[in-house]
Amino acid sequence: TLDNGDVVNSDLSEAWGGAGSIAPNSDDTFQNLYLDLVRIESLASPQQVGDVVTARLLGSTPEHNQQPDDVQYQWQRSSDGVNWSDITTQGNEANYQLTSADETAGEVRVIATPIVGGSALTALVSAPM
Repeated sequence: TLDNGDVVNSDLSEAWGGAGSIAPNSDDTFQNLYLDLVRIESLASPQQVGDVVTARLLGSTPEHNQQPDDVQYQWQRSSDGVNWSDITTQGNEANYQLTSADETAGEVRVIATPIVGGSALTALVSAPM
C-alpha cells in the first residue's frame, strides 16, 4: 500500500506478460527476460570424432538473465551451411558426442528452444562449428 492508500500488486500479471506469465507480451517483454543466445562449447580445439560438445545458453545483455524452466535441444549437421538435417541419434540433449557423420558433413549446430511455464519461447540457433 502506498502512502496515498493505493494498493500495488507485487506479482506480475498474466496480462502484462512478465516473469511468471505463460504468454509473451505483444512487445516481447516476457521473452526479453530470458537468456537469448546459444553457443557450442568444447574442451578440445579443433574438435574431433568422439569429442563431446555442449550447448550453453547465454544472455546478450544484463537484462537477459533469467534461466528458462527447461530447454529442448536439436543438434543438426550440414555439408553446405544452408541445408541442415536433424541428428536423430543422441541429438536432443545439451551434450553431443561428435561422430564420423558430422566429420563427413563438415558443420554442426544446435537449436535450443527455451521453455517457460510450459510455453516454448523463440528457438535460438547457434553459429555452426
